[in-house]
Amino acid sequence: MNIIASSKNINSEEREEIKLLSVIKTNNLKLIETRRELSYLNGPKVAPIITKNRIQSLISIRGGVIGSSLIKNGRQASALSEAIDKEYAQLGSLVEIKYTSQISDRLSVSGGLGLVNQKFITEYDLTLPYNVGEEIIENGIGHIDFEHSLPTSFGNTDTELRLRRPEIDQSTEIENVNIDFNTEHNFLSLSVPLSIDYSSNDLTSGFFIGVDAVPSYIISASSGISSVVSQHNKIESVNNRSTSDYKELQKLNLSIGAHLGYRYPLSPKSGIEFSANYLRNLNNYYSSATFSSRSQGIQLSAGYFF
Repeated sequence: MNIIASSKNINSEEREEIKLLSVIKTNNLKLIETRRELSYLNGPKVAPIITKNRIQSLISIRGGVIGSSLIKNGRQASALSEAIDKEYAQLGSLVEIKYTSQISDRLSVSGGLGLVNQKFITEYDLTLPYNVGEEIIENGIGHIDFEHSLPTSFGNTDTELRLRRPEIDQSTEIENVNIDFNTEHNFLSLSVPLSIDYSSNDLTSGFFIGVDAVPSYIISASSGISSVVSQHNKIESVNNRSTSDYKELQKLNLSIGAHLGYRYPLSPKSGIEFSANYLRNLNNYYSSATFSSRSQGIQLSAGYFF
C-alpha cells in the first residue's frame, strides 16, 4: 500500500527546511541575473549608429552684379582704330536658378539656367572737317552729315554723326571739329552655369568652394551712342546714332573659373547664400588676323535656397 504524505504529516522542522531551500534558490537566481547584468555592463561597448538626416539636394535662386574687363591682343588693321580712346565694361547684372545635388558628404554638383546682361563702352576722339561748301542749309541752320564704319572690339559699327552750325555766316573756311562720343554695346546672354563644389559642413550651411564651366549664348545684341560732346564753340553735334548687326561677333561662348561661397540656414531646409565667382572667356568675342578680344570678370551674388 502506498502512503501519500500530506501537509498535515510534515512537521514544523521540515517546513522550515523547505522555506530555507526556497529562499536559497531565489537568491541564487537573483545572483545569476546580477552576474549576467554585470557581464553585459563590463563587456565590449558597441557604439550606437546614429544617422543624421542630411539634405541631399537643393534649389537656389540668386541675383548679382558683374564687374568685367576686356582683354585685347594685337592691333586692329583699320586706320580708324586710332580714333578709339579707350574701351571698357560697365557694371553688369545676372539672375540664375540652380539645382545642386550632393554626391558625397562633402562634394556636390550643380547645374542651372541664367540671364546675364553686360554693357561695354567704346570711347572715340574724332576730328571732322566742317567744309561750308558742303553745308546743307535748312530753315537758316547749316549742317553736314558724316557716316563711318568704326572699329570696336566686337566688330565694326555703322555710325552717323551730324554737325550743325546754328549761326550762318559768309565764312568759307574749313574748320576742324573735335568730337568726343561713346558707343555702347549691350549684350543679353543665356547661360548654363555648371559647377562642382566642396563644402566645409553639410550642403545647407557653411563655406563652399568650387570650379565652374559656363557655356553661354548671346541672344540679344544692340548698339547705340550714349553721349556726344563737340569741342567747337559754334558747331554742335546732333541726331547721332550707331547701329550694328554684329555679324562678326562670336555669340557662343565658354567661360571657366572658380568660386567661394557661404550658406546660412534659416530653417532645416532653406536659407540664404552668398558667392563670389571669377570667370574668364576661353574663346574670343571677335578676332581678325591682327586682333582679338575676350573678357574676364568677377561676379558677386546673393540668393535664397530651399
